Order: sequence, then structure tokens, then C-alpha cells
Amino acid sequence: MKEGGVVLLTGGTGFLGRNLIPRLLEKKSKIYVLSRSDNPSCLSSFLKDDRIFLVRGDVERDSIFYKDSDMGDIVNNVSQVIHTVASTSFFEREREKTFSLNVGGTYNMLEFSKKCKNLDSFVYVSTAYVENRRQGEEVSEDLQLVSHKNLSAGNPYEESKIAAEFPVRNSKLPWSIVRPAIFSGDSETGFTGYDYRTGQGVLLGLLYSIFGKNHDKFWKHREKLKDTSFFEYLEAPCRLKGYNTVTKNFMFIDDIAGQINAIVNSQNIVKKIHHVVTKNPITISQMINSIQKALRIRGVRFDGDFDVKSSNKEERKALKLIDAPYSSYFTRWEPHWRTDNTDRCLQEQGYERKDMTPEKFDWLMEQYVNNELKTVLKNFGKK
Repeated sequence: MKEGGVVLLTGGTGFLGRNLIPRLLEKKSKIYVLSRSDNPSCLSSFLKDDRIFLVRGDVERDSIFYKDSDMGDIVNNVSQVIHTVASTSFFEREREKTFSLNVGGTYNMLEFSKKCKNLDSFVYVSTAYVENRRQGEEVSEDLQLVSHKNLSAGNPYEESKIAAEFPVRNSKLPWSIVRPAIFSGDSETGFTGYDYRTGQGVLLGLLYSIFGKNHDKFWKHREKLKDTSFFEYLEAPCRLKGYNTVTKNFMFIDDIAGQINAIVNSQNIVKKIHHVVTKNPITISQMINSIQKALRIRGVRFDGDFDVKSSNKEERKALKLIDAPYSSYFTRWEPHWRTDNTDRCLQEQGYERKDMTPEKFDWLMEQYVNNELKTVLKNFGKK
């Protein structure tokens, strides 16, 4: 991709998009940000930059743009499309919505991109977990998926991302696929964008399982134990389904955005897959310890695939809230993702990874509880 190019970005109001925009501005001359809203507050600081143009539209519409004039400008000017917008729901009840956005929206973006007169690349942001079924295997960036109908996905999100990769790879566009791992907070602030998925989702599941909906009870408990050691935390025996040695590829959101920015600015990315993963994944045992420290509890552990009939009240609650969406993440060993294509791009652009450690994950969970949890709980109460 040539430096100084013009970009159309979908998902610019999302957690990844908001982190990607300032990095894209380092080398791009103009960014069109697609948004359903005409005044997204989360982009207010970016919109002061005269290189950023907000265009209204919705990828789930056949005619994506609300104004034909916007479409005309983009068709004539855009040299790169970066398609990040997605539903990240793991829940079966939201399958139809997830597929509509992730698969239908991608198809619509591909159809539109065919009209762009100066397109150098169509960059599709997928997920590293399209390969989640390859337990313990080495996964090349050049490995070909056979058919999404024959693949075993852990949840509707993974399944939709697998399904969406096929029209991208079968298109005649100059496509490139980026497969990031699990989004976590910012490496400097810890901010997650008020997230409630994976690590944060498990934290919320345990909070509700142990303390119920009485949030005041939890905050009083945490305040009381704020300066105590792990051995003085509230004893809360609770088993979860999963194997302690299973790893999870948690990444700082700014590192994911930094790596993607390096990729989209690199040469020779067309018809290539790029794995965006950490070299140091943490185990789910380390993950649950970090969550317990942040909640000031102890006694939670992964205990394989145990018989639910033997579970206690708190375990049944936790399994209902945690096992349904995350069971495939905690009972499957991850593949070993090769990063040859990504490494070449990072070297070309002079970018250094920000790898996760158990200590950094401790800090992330603590920051989440201190700075974001009250807002998340309040929003949950509105649902």
C-alpha cells in the first residue's frame, strides 16, 4: 500500500477502529469513516482533523451509503478499504444478527469495493480464532480453508468470521486478511472501551454468581479487602469448565492497532493472510488468578469437563453465565500461529510488539474494576 493513500474505514466507532484511526493518520492523507450516526461522540476529537471525513452509511444495506454523493466521492478517491466492523457476540441467541453484520456486511463491502477505481487493497479484519479447531497444530498464514460448512467453530462469532473469509478470498479484488487475537485493554491506560467479553466477561460472570445483583455488597467487600493479601480474600469455591494449561492469546488493543497499521502500510500484502498474535499467551489458570485478585476472592478454579450434576449453587450460576459463551475457549488448546507475513510487515515498518504477561494481565483486570466496572454494571442493568 502506498503511503499517503486514501482510506475507507468501517467500524471506526468501535474499539479497534478508534485505536486504529490515530495510527492511520501517521501516513494516510485522508480517511473516510463510515458511521450510521451523523455525530458519533466517540469520534469527536478525531473529526477536528481535516483529513478525516465522516460518511453516513450501514454495511448491512445493499446500498451502503445514505447519500449517493458520498459514494461517488469514495469510488473516485479511495485506494484502500479497511473493513473492521463486526459483531463479536458469542451468544447463540444473537446468531442471526451476528451473521447479518459479519457475513452480509462483508459481502456488501466487497460488492461496493468492486466499483472503486483506484483500489490497491481491500483489508478484511477477521480473527485468529477461525483456526481455533486446529488444537496444538502449527497454523501457517498460507494455509487454505477448505469449506466453512466442514469447519468446527466454537461459537457463532467464529463461525461467521470463517464464513466471511470465503467471499473475500474468492473475490477478484486485491484482498488481504488480518487475523487478530483477543482484544484487551490499552497497554498504558488499561482502558477496554467498557468491554464485557472473554476476560472481562468471566469477571462479570463470577461477580454475578458470587454476589448476585447486589452491586453495593460487592463494592463494600472490595473496599474492605483493598489492602489485604490474596490469602485474606473471600473464599468462594467455584469450579469452571476448562483445563488449566489451555492458553489464551490476549493482546493490548493498541498493539493490535499498531500491528494492523504496520500491515496496511506495507508493500506486497495482497492475497496474503496476516496473523496478529502475541508470542506469549497466558494460561487460563493465570487469567482466573488475575480475575480473582481484581474481585478480591479466591477458590475459583478450572476443573476439566466435570459433571454439572455435582456442582454447587454458585457453580451452576457461573456455568450458566460463563460456560455457554466461552466453553470452547477454555476446553480447546490453541493452535500455534505462524507470523511470517506479519513479521515481514512489522520489520518493514519498524514496529515492535507489546507482548502480554501474567503481571500485565493482573494490572489490566485491576484497572478494569477500578475504572470501568461501575459503568459496565450500570449499562447491564438497562438491558
